[in-house]
Amino acid sequence: MLPSVIGPLRRLVVPGLLTLLVVGAAPGCGGEGPAAAYPDLPSGCEAWNGQPIEAACVPRAAREGVPLLFEAVASCGACGARADACTVTREGRTLVLSLDGLNCPPGAAGQCRSSCTQKKLPCRIPALEGGRYLVRWNDPAGRVDSFEVVPDGDARTSCMLEP
Repeated sequence: MLPSVIGPLRRLVVPGLLTLLVVGAAPGCGGEGPAAAYPDLPSGCEAWNGQPIEAACVPRAAREGVPLLFEAVASCGACGARADACTVTREGRTLVLSLDGLNCPPGAAGQCRSSCTQKKLPCRIPALEGGRYLVRWNDPAGRVDSFEVVPDGDARTSCMLEP
């Protein structure tokens, strides 16, 4: 009789423990980054940096000495995930693109919409000097793009995704 009780308990406890370990140790979770933007986090919500990116418009060439504006699209995430800002940080010639926001528990009804509305977010890069730059997506996919910053007056200063 004891094994018949332990089996169902093992199926309940072990996945829950694994979920706790994985979620608790996941990079980009917790209070860093956008927490400052949310001094009064909604009850049960946590700041979430590095949310999945569905797409980003990164031009092949950008104009030297002029800020660059482009768009990134947040992937449809788990129920309660919300991307609010695109953060670009510079590490030498590597630009790190991160979609940051909140992860909150489901609403009081415990249900989420079955449809997904992907959110476009503006990303701003200050004026750069000429040369090749890498753009690393700070999300689970870890994608890397590159572009050239050139003195050409016809090079792009913005890049927007199609509607």
